[in-house]
Amino acid sequence: MDRTESADAIYRYTAALDHGDATLMESALTTDAVVDLTRMTAKIRLEFRVLSPREVVVGALIGAVGPLER
Repeated sequence: MDRTESADAIYRYTAALDHGDATLMESALTTDAVVDLTRMTAKIRLEFRVLSPREVVVGALIGAVGPLER
């Protein structure tokens, strides 16, 4: 994957969170995606399980974070 493709995937992921767009987030992740926020959330005393595969990641993050626009 080149830099342009990497940057595009990161843009789609963050834009999906901003807009609560599950389809856009799916397009940014592989089917075997893993999101591990356990170290970060432990610092604020939250328990957050490792998310995988893509369907679980999208469902959890879109439901918990997006949309952020007002």
